[in-house]
Amino acid sequence: MMKKLFISSYKWLKNGQPFTQNGDIVQRENEGTLIFKNPTKNDEALYQCLAESKYGVSTTRVNLKRMYIDKPRVEMRNHKPIEGKMYKLECDIPDSYPKPEIVWIYQSLTDPSASRSILDRRITLSPEGDLYFTNVTKEDTSGSFKYVCVARSQVSDSDVVLAEHVLETVVPASGPKDNGVYPLYVSSDFTATVGSVTMIYCIYGGTPLAYPDWYKDGKNVNNSPKDRVTRYNRTSGKRLLIKDTWLEDQGTYMCLVDNEVGEPKQHTMRLTVVSE
Repeated sequence: MMKKLFISSYKWLKNGQPFTQNGDIVQRENEGTLIFKNPTKNDEALYQCLAESKYGVSTTRVNLKRMYIDKPRVEMRNHKPIEGKMYKLECDIPDSYPKPEIVWIYQSLTDPSASRSILDRRITLSPEGDLYFTNVTKEDTSGSFKYVCVARSQVSDSDVVLAEHVLETVVPASGPKDNGVYPLYVSSDFTATVGSVTMIYCIYGGTPLAYPDWYKDGKNVNNSPKDRVTRYNRTSGKRLLIKDTWLEDQGTYMCLVDNEVGEPKQHTMRLTVVSE
């Protein structure tokens, strides 16, 4: 029968220095567990527990990082975009840990419970949190509803409102009709990690809506919805989704944008893939 290891003492180090307890941080009696009653940013550190017995000293390390989200002060902004033109609604991602999920909803101005998801092929969320309209229509405007950007995080029990926008009406376009396509948001060269979900963006504005085709090192990678690499992810091709990144996904990607009316455009970027 194995004998129970008797620990004679527990000691803690904080960032390599002896750690002194205070009223907000206590250690359970007869064990090494630390309890943080009111965690603050100053408590973030690398902690090391030294458990001493007659056989020697064993150690464990814990990297403590506080979970938080800064809730901004929000003022509703009103807009009158030009009909048929591309448009952007801004939403700044707050300082937080871990990084929250950013979601846009369409919500009543008088009743917050009356809301719905935004599902439209012309409207795409960028990784920076902004909402892009490839072309604005009268149906996008309302005097009774607003576009709300919220952050969802395990730190908060409810959605954290980050931005509120109202598209009051559209201004009629002046001058000759422009059928061209123009970049709204496109990915630059970047690095992804093996095993992660990777998204490459190619958001172009214009009327009618363009459906990008994707190529990797000159080979078509549009694929089908069930494939690991696919453009079929509710964005009408404006985003190439790599569901599980492999080393072989490294390469040069190009999106070819054509609305079959204006002149086709293309954008090229380089993806580098690394192992953790």
